Order: sequence, then structure tokens, then C-alpha cells
Amino acid sequence: MKEFESMTGIEMPGLAFAALRGLNVTVNNVGRHGQFRRKMNGLSMTLTRPSKPGRLSVEFAALRRKLPEASENTNKKDLVPANYAWSHGRINRTARSIAAYAFLIRVLSWNYLIGRSWTYWRWEMTPDAVAGRRRHLAAWAREQMLRLGPCHIKLGQLSSSRSDLLPKEVVEELSFLQDRVPPFDFRLVRRIVESELGGRIEDTFSYFDPTPIAAASLGQVHFAVLRTGQECVLKVQRPGLKDIFDIDMKSLRVIASVLQERGWYGRDWLAIYEECRTILYQEIDYVREARSAEQFAANLAIFPWVRVPKIFWQHTTSKVLCMQYIPGIKISEIARLEAAGMNLTRISQRSAESYLKQILDKGLFHADPHPGNIAIGPGETLIYYGSS
Repeated sequence: MKEFESMTGIEMPGLAFAALRGLNVTVNNVGRHGQFRRKMNGLSMTLTRPSKPGRLSVEFAALRRKLPEASENTNKKDLVPANYAWSHGRINRTARSIAAYAFLIRVLSWNYLIGRSWTYWRWEMTPDAVAGRRRHLAAWAREQMLRLGPCHIKLGQLSSSRSDLLPKEVVEELSFLQDRVPPFDFRLVRRIVESELGGRIEDTFSYFDPTPIAAASLGQVHFAVLRTGQECVLKVQRPGLKDIFDIDMKSLRVIASVLQERGWYGRDWLAIYEECRTILYQEIDYVREARSAEQFAANLAIFPWVRVPKIFWQHTTSKVLCMQYIPGIKISEIARLEAAGMNLTRISQRSAESYLKQILDKGLFHADPHPGNIAIGPGETLIYYGSS
């Protein structure tokens, strides 16, 4: 860093400089040495004669590197990375804690730089330039959340449903976390299902698809057919999930404490942490989720256009949830809904009406309403998956 300062005559904040290390950036700087290129500590830069003394502009290109972005032409399956250790139950406590802290520091650092005009080429901090950087940061954050595992993926899923608080480009990138999380091996699925149900898969199911329909942060869903001929889906909890939660919650509490002490964003971060911790530990109890789902279905039975999958209790445990198979179109896939002749206005009205019923009348509501958990069936039927 001293070499950088002596060469440029500019002092950079330590945190911002740390975020730039190892990135390919172009720096236009004051100086009397004309224009030349130099690589220092992995930082590739161009130094030029300045237009204004004492100013620094940084052209970001690093966040674009190998980061797929959301678009209508993007195949979501291409965004599912290779195997991660956490998705197979392999856990390194120290490495996970360090990675969580590093993730927060980088996000805060890059977010800080995005809002500084001196980091833009010729100080042209246009709305398009800002939006582009936000998208690249969100794409990077999405990949890091996948690497960090369930707790951070849940955070990303929650953020992806808050278009009222976050910029459009951030929401679009994080939305890929809703149902495209790395799956775990079928051998582990078999081991968990057979251990929980107390018998071979072949003895319970006439068909069991080894390829998951969807993989989420806490588990993955497989299509199957019971010996009775009923079609169902099995939600199988990820191996070692509680151990991962125990590690990550300690790290997240430290982060929440730091944010609380600094007074950042005016939030009660410790209260938010405690609430999230309570809910997350409840979510890994599938028996509790099944009971809530049945009560949820009973509360909305007044609406013929609401469907909630039936629970098959004889094949449900705290780590395996067996439900009726009800296919539908993801509620956020507007193009598919229109192609199927769905009435979007009616869907909006029914969604609002059902939620008013849940919140104002029954007091029991769907607690994970991202688009991966709500689908639309024939006749604009609302299909609720997930928990309440």
C-alpha cells in the first residue's frame, strides 16, 4: 500500500484498498511521470497525467470476471456451480468463519466504492454505470452465498423478494438463489431417506427419481410414486445441516454485534439476528413444517382457488417431508403465465386476498414467500409450497 501511495501521491482507505487487491483495474492518477503501466501486488494499473490534481478514478472490470448475470436468455442450470463441501456435509469450522467475515468486508467495501464518484472513469458516475457495478457486485455476492451455504443462501433468498428495498439489478441476480442451489449426491439422499423411514426406498416407492426437481438452501425435492400409486414429492434435508447452522450462527452474531455497535443503517441488528436464528432452527424441523402446512391449508379452504399439498404422514419425519405432487408455473415467470393464457390481474388479486386472509384473519401466514415457493396452476389457482 505504501508503494501505491508513493507512486500515486494518494492515500486510499485501508478497507477499500484491501477490496481492490488482486483485481484488474485501471487507475488514472495525478503525477508528473506521464503515462505508463505497472503491475503491483496483483493490481494492474495505468497511470496517466491528471486532468485535476489529487483525484483518483478506478475502472472496475474485476467483478465481471466469470460471473454469469441474469437475463431472459440465461439457462439457470448453467448458474449452478460444481459441488461445494457444505452440500455434502463436509464442514471446516475455521474456514467457514473466516469466509463469512471476508464476505461481509468485501461487500461493504465494494458497496462503498460504488457510491464514490472518484472511482469512475473521468468521474462519470452515470445511473447506467452505477447499475452495472451493482449488478456485478450482486452476481459476485450470489456466487459467494452459494459457496457459504444455507444461512447465507437464505439471506440471499430473502433479499431477492425485497424489490421495494433493493435495486432491480440486485434483486434479479439474487433471484437465482430461489430454487437453483447445488444439489447433493443421490447416495446421501438414499442414506437419509432409508435411515429416516426405516426401510429400503424400493420397499416404499414404486418409483423414485434420483434427479431432484429443485434444490433449495435447506434441502432438495425429489419426485416419487408411492406403492399405492399416488404421486408425491419428498423434501430431503441436507446432511449435517444443524452443524452448519451452529457454526454460521456464531459468525453471524459477531457480524450483527459489529453492525449494532457501529450503528450502520439504523437497524437493531441483534434483534434481527435473534429472530432469524429462531426461525431458521424451526425450519429444519420438517414435522413442525408439516403441521403448519395442514393448518395453513385448513385456514385457506374457503378459497377454491388455493391449493396446498397434502402431507403423507406415514412417510414424514423431522428430516424427510413427503407431500402430494402438484405441478405449476413459478409465479414470477410472467412470460410462461401469459403463454398459458393466465389472467395476471386475477392472479394478483387472489394473491393479495389470500395474504390478507392469512395475516389479518388467521394470524398464520406463509413465512417464505419467494417465487420458488409459490406456483400457479390451471384456472389461476395459487399453489403454496414451503412453510408457514
